[in-house]
Amino acid sequence: MEKGLTNYRTDEGYSGYIFTHHKTLRVPNVETFREVRPATDRRNFPIRSFLGVPLMIAGEPIGTLELGSLTTESFSENDLEVLSILSSQAAVALKNALVHREEERRVAELSGLAQLAQAVGTISHTRDLFAHLINSITPLLEVEIVGFLIYDEPNRLLQGQVPFIGIPDHFVNMYSTEIAPDTPAAKIWNNQETILATDAPLDPSLDALGLAHLAQAVGIQNTLLTPLTLGGNALGYLQAANKKDVHPLPKKITGFSQLLPVRPRPSSKMQI
Repeated sequence: MEKGLTNYRTDEGYSGYIFTHHKTLRVPNVETFREVRPATDRRNFPIRSFLGVPLMIAGEPIGTLELGSLTTESFSENDLEVLSILSSQAAVALKNALVHREEERRVAELSGLAQLAQAVGTISHTRDLFAHLINSITPLLEVEIVGFLIYDEPNRLLQGQVPFIGIPDHFVNMYSTEIAPDTPAAKIWNNQETILATDAPLDPSLDALGLAHLAQAVGIQNTLLTPLTLGGNALGYLQAANKKDVHPLPKKITGFSQLLPVRPRPSSKMQI
């Protein structure tokens, strides 16, 4: 499968209507049909009639199958019936392709982790290790920004580590926040839960951690912070931000904590 040039939300246009309402849609004349309007610029896609059906698997939509024509009244009810029949086969084929792609992605991820684990033993400098980890993680996530925030327990600071892909080194040194006792930040830190922010500058968890304004300063729009733990001890977060494609960020990223050069401590929890 190849990515299209146009993406839009599930509440936009003909595709969004079909996907959201699980309904077929036949538009004899795009100019006069007002119930739903196309999301794309008609100067680039000058269709004058449209036909579309949802692709369903076990009652859930996974996509749409659509036809467009440069003339009006191009599609009949019979065409709609034929397309509906084809949609069931197309849905199965698409689902299989998506499963196969996910399996390939997971194999690539596990292979990358295995190679990474072998390489870690030969790296002696912490900065080189972080660089190796980041360079291995970035292709798997397809994000613009990725790096580690490691907790400095003596100073109670969550500190960005160089290199931090997508953030200049001189700013990474300022990319830190204090986790003071008896604060909302301490509560979030103690919970060690994944933070998924679709609007990073306005996210309440990032704001409580003191990272929201920093996110805005470096242009972070959406971000995922996955807790890093070792032997039950909190080490920090792996942060990924600004997904390059339309697919959402994963809900968590696993497999990297054991590779970090941080020794277990008696406890990394703050008292609150």
